[in-house]
Amino acid sequence: MLGRFIRPQDLARFVADFLAHFDQRSELIEEDEPGVHRLDVSEKLLQFVIGQPEDSQKSEFCRKLHQKSLRITFDSAVAEKDNAITFLHVRHFFIRAIVEANRRGEAGLHPVALIGLGSIDGLPSGDYLYLLARATIRAAREQDALLPVIVALESLEPLEEDMSELCLGRMVHEGTDSVEPLVDVESCCRAYAVAESILVERFESRRANVERINQAFVDARLSSIRESYRLKISRKQALLDSARKRNQPPSYIRMLEGTIRNLTAENMKRESDIEQLRSVTAEHVPIAAGILRVS
Repeated sequence: MLGRFIRPQDLARFVADFLAHFDQRSELIEEDEPGVHRLDVSEKLLQFVIGQPEDSQKSEFCRKLHQKSLRITFDSAVAEKDNAITFLHVRHFFIRAIVEANRRGEAGLHPVALIGLGSIDGLPSGDYLYLLARATIRAAREQDALLPVIVALESLEPLEEDMSELCLGRMVHEGTDSVEPLVDVESCCRAYAVAESILVERFESRRANVERINQAFVDARLSSIRESYRLKISRKQALLDSARKRNQPPSYIRMLEGTIRNLTAENMKRESDIEQLRSVTAEHVPIAAGILRVS
C-alpha cells in the first residue's frame, strides 16, 4: 500500500518512466496476463546494466537481457506461480541501479517541483507543499515505506496521513507539470518547517508501532520455542529417570544425558538468536519536495 509499502503498479510505473527518459528504444509493455509485463531491451539498456557494480543478481539478469526481450512481474504472487517470470522487487539489483542512476542524473529526469492535479474529494483547491521521505525500519521483519506529508501553503494545515497517501498516489499516476505558483520564499520555508515536523511525528509513531508489534512477535516465538524444547527435554528426562531405576546399561544412560545436554544448549542458542530480533533500527530520508496545485 502506497505510503506503507511500494505497490507492484508503482514499481512498474517507476521502471516505465526510467525507460521513457533514459532510452526510448527499450519499452515496458503490459501483457494480457494480469501482473505480467514484457521488457523489450535495447543495446543501450543492456550496456547500462552491464556497467553496474557486481551483484549476486547481476549475472543472471544480464543473461536474460541478452535475449532482448523477457517477461517480468513486480507482483510476488505472480512470481510464485511461475518462476520462469523475472521478479523485480523493490530491492532487486535492477531497481537499485535505476535509483542510483536517477540520483546521479543519468536518466535524464529533472527534479519534479511543480505538480498539478484535478479536484480531489475532501481537498480544497489551492497550493500545497509536499514532502516525501523514504523510511526503512529493520526489525524481525524489515519494512520499506514512503511517507508523504502535504501542507496547505496558506493555512499551514497538514493533510491527514490517509489523505496525503491518496494525494501521492494521484500525483504518481495523474500529476502534470504545473505553472509556477505565486508563492514567496518565506511561505515555502514556513510550510516546509511544518512538513518536517509532521514527518518526524509520523515516522516516530510508525517506529513505535513496529516496536510494539516486533516485541509481541519475539515474545510469541520465544514462548513457542521454550514450550517445544520443554516437551522434548521432559520426554528425554523421563526416559533417563526410568533407565536409572531399571539399571539400564551405562552407555544408554550416557546417551540420554548427552541428548538432554545438547537439547538444552540448542534451546539456549535458539532463544539467544530470537532475542536478537528485538533490536529495531529505523531511519528516514527526504527524497522529494515541491509544490502541489489542486485545481
